[in-house]
Amino acid sequence: MRLPSFTDLYYSGPSNRGNPELKPEKASNYELGIYATAGRLSMRNQAFYQHGQNMIDWVKTPAEDVYTTMNYTSLNSWGNELSLTWRTEVQSALHPWLKDVRLHYTWINKSKVDGELTSAYALDYLKHQAGMVGRHQFGKSKFRLNWQLSINDRNGTYTLNGTEHDYVSYLQVDASLSYGDKNRMIFFSADNLTNVRQRDFGSIRLPGRWVSFGIRIQVVPDKHKGDIK
Repeated sequence: MRLPSFTDLYYSGPSNRGNPELKPEKASNYELGIYATAGRLSMRNQAFYQHGQNMIDWVKTPAEDVYTTMNYTSLNSWGNELSLTWRTEVQSALHPWLKDVRLHYTWINKSKVDGELTSAYALDYLKHQAGMVGRHQFGKSKFRLNWQLSINDRNGTYTLNGTEHDYVSYLQVDASLSYGDKNRMIFFSADNLTNVRQRDFGSIRLPGRWVSFGIRIQVVPDKHKGDIK
């Protein structure tokens, strides 16, 4: 599933110590799902389970101050993904600008077998995520607008200045506006529009509002002449 990184194997610092004896991670994955449609409405639901062996994480005993990498006996993950999508008719008189709307929800849970060891990262994961995604095309023009709202709830805690904190749930808003087709496109996008301050595992502070724009050109070979057009 994953080979240990150079940091996992050899890094040595004030609070972390690598382990050159690490083994690769292994996992068995199982999924069971159902997909159904009724007119313009479609539904997808998937349950999943993963049994991981030799999973790599930074751990320590309650009496230690330094984290060391090791292979867990097992790390089990299970959860469910559900999505509902509603699509409009092309150039519908009722919704001339809306293409589709999707609602989604994902839940995941993890459990590990490690005795009394304290884990740095293994149980820091996104436990709940619910959201809505919309795609728009304005009439027959080449203008397109996509947006996404997501509510995120992370499991676990992080340590900052010697104090342990719970991760705070947050709402993230992303949007993008583009003009063109799949071969030539001008785009403008903004992630985390509301500039929510959030932390990932390991107390890493993530960027705030992220704005980007540019031109995307796809170069495809001519099927008949072998030229580039």
